[in-house]
Amino acid sequence: LEADAAEASTKCAIPRPPVQPFHTMAFTLGELGGEQRGIEAHLRLNRAYALYTARAMSLQGFPKLPLRARSADQRLRVGYVSGQFGNTPLSFLVQGIFGAHDEEEFEVFCYATTASDFSRQRKRIEREAEHFCDISDLS
Repeated sequence: LEADAAEASTKCAIPRPPVQPFHTMAFTLGELGGEQRGIEAHLRLNRAYALYTARAMSLQGFPKLPLRARSADQRLRVGYVSGQFGNTPLSFLVQGIFGAHDEEEFEVFCYATTASDFSRQRKRIEREAEHFCDISDLS
């Protein structure tokens, strides 16, 4: 997988961002000049990663996923995919984020790429996320 990502990075005109979106949640970028600037910095990092990922996926032959408008009564679906939902420093830092979304506006999905370590952090994320899926067995 890393070799594929490295190869895609060399073919991709868009440089690979230094940070993955999930990891930016642990950053306090607001200290760089206020809360609004911090939010804007997070958004720029996340957009850069999305652009890179879309380009890398298209180079590997993955089809572009269709976007559709959602109606006013539909919640925005937010998905987090990580191998860090366990006893890890990052998981400790982002505890509470998954349950802090406004349930009227957002539907939260967490996809774990690693099997459960049965830690308190993992159990809390499993409990707080509306949908928690262990996908560690998928190839």
